[in-house]
Amino acid sequence: MVPGADPGHDQAGLREERFPRDHGADPGEAGMSLQRPLYRAWKQDPGRVEKRKRGEYPAIRARAAAAGAVILFADEASVRTDCHAGTTWAPVGCTPVVTGPAVRHAVKMVSAVGQRGECSFEVHEGSMNAERFTGFPEKLLHDFDRPVFLVVDGSSVHKARKVRDFAAGTQGRLELFFLPPYSPELNPGRMGEQERQARQG
Repeated sequence: MVPGADPGHDQAGLREERFPRDHGADPGEAGMSLQRPLYRAWKQDPGRVEKRKRGEYPAIRARAAAAGAVILFADEASVRTDCHAGTTWAPVGCTPVVTGPAVRHAVKMVSAVGQRGECSFEVHEGSMNAERFTGFPEKLLHDFDRPVFLVVDGSSVHKARKVRDFAAGTQGRLELFFLPPYSPELNPGRMGEQERQARQG
């Protein structure tokens, strides 16, 4: 300790965090609780996200109301049979072993959810591409008798010329809106996926 220095700093001038020094202490006594963290990409632009929440999305909602359109949030997801998420009970000192098939399988899905409980989905094989994705909004237009405002992320598949040409040829029945980069929390469909993963964990 440097004489006269702030006791809350070490010699390098770094602030010490005030946590209990006894590692056996109950973290709850320090005001902490066991939680599953939310993950955010460090590349995310908070200003861009705030602009979306306060300006862009309210404008989209106003346009949808005026046009009688439904707003849907679309995304893709994949569930694998060899997913290692989850916990189970076992005697202290005995690590549980879960056996399973050596062959890996995956179920892939594209879905769209709305603010009022609307939900459409399609299970598919293989990787998502522009041709396969174009077929999904085509089915949405068949399912809904009003214009569809489809909100998606900035994936190259969603921005492909084939997808944009399809939207342009629907005479306004389909419009695409893109989320800010690295902002999956703005997509309710992704929030449902995170909830599923949390329950597995």
